[in-house]
Amino acid sequence: LVLRLSGTEIERLYRGGTDDVEAYELYLTGRQKWAPRNIPQLREAIEHFEQAIARDSGFALAWSGLADALDALIYRVPEERDRLPEARYAAQRALVLEPELAEGWASLGVLALDFDRDWTFAELALLRAIEIKPSYATPYHWLADVYRYSGRVKLAEGFSKRSVELDPISGTGLDGKAFTAVLLGKLDEARAEYFQILERGVDPTGPAANLVSLGELLGFDADQLAEYAVRWARFSGWAAPKEAEVIGRAILDPALREEALDLLNQMEETGISSREIAEMTLALGDTESAMLRLERAAEAEDASLFVIGVDPVYDPLREDPRMIRLTQELGLPNGYDPADDHSDEESS
Repeated sequence: LVLRLSGTEIERLYRGGTDDVEAYELYLTGRQKWAPRNIPQLREAIEHFEQAIARDSGFALAWSGLADALDALIYRVPEERDRLPEARYAAQRALVLEPELAEGWASLGVLALDFDRDWTFAELALLRAIEIKPSYATPYHWLADVYRYSGRVKLAEGFSKRSVELDPISGTGLDGKAFTAVLLGKLDEARAEYFQILERGVDPTGPAANLVSLGELLGFDADQLAEYAVRWARFSGWAAPKEAEVIGRAILDPALREEALDLLNQMEETGISSREIAEMTLALGDTESAMLRLERAAEAEDASLFVIGVDPVYDPLREDPRMIRLTQELGLPNGYDPADDHSDEESS
């Protein structure tokens, strides 16, 4: 069979590319290392994209890849926030080189989502990416994030499902789909999605953390929670992940909670996100320590704070005046109730 492509289709296929084979291989390797979103590989991905750009400064896809890798690194390591202008420049450079580059529009959109919480611009940029390249899974996932974290979860559901249809092995895509099911109260579906993540061996930090903090809600037993806590600690960069077993078991065993909270204090001292530690602390029932950590994360401009608006883990803090003030300052909802979500009706 011979595939016959029109001139427009050929142009779209090679849009933003390079004639330098080595630069293209560096780009592909960078994307492969970016996909799991763990911190050491993100740093390697940045190096690969930079090397690709050094070989061909007009390689628009490599500029987009660099923007995405920097976005993911800054999101996970607030201390890297001084690299945000570099990420914005890379996304803008990709579009200067190729204005119709779907990857470039997606890069701009996720930066607006993660660091500006500009839901409107992020939505428009990501919709543009999808319009240009409907087969590109990533903007569907990020657009679902826009809808999910701004409180329009029903609208997020379809985009999450589509992102997984297009890229069934994406850990971040599967995580988004599972978390959306949790928010909509579809717990059996959420459990199945999280188990699918484990079965496929795709386990970045986000899903690993959710398996612990949402574990009691999802009905996991103590052995499962212990296993998932070890996974979370390992993917978070904790030097002694086996010790984290006690955190998982303590969620169901109050006798272990003091020991687990001490362990979380140690983990935070090594640089693990205060917001993630707050999430685990809340799962253990310590609301005061969790609130203090969230305020600390806000001072550090932790981009991952936008999850606190809808994540049910944070529901015990909803009436705290500090939580109300924090969500207002961040432009976030303070809790999510599917009965109050009419976003699917608005979009129809």
